[in-house]
Amino acid sequence: MIHLDLPSSLSPRLSQGHPWVYRNHVSDAPPIESGTWVQVRSGSFTAYGLWDDHSA
Repeated sequence: MIHLDLPSSLSPRLSQGHPWVYRNHVSDAPPIESGTWVQVRSGSFTAYGLWDDHSA
């Protein structure tokens, strides 16, 4: 599984249930095929989601 680190400043918003992580929040992501499961981390917050290479 690919692990992506997000800015820790996003942690409060994500912890409150904000459902989206935008492309500009992810820095240095390797090429990822759409539909791949990823783990995202922001501070102490961790979540899992599907990567969409054609999304915002």
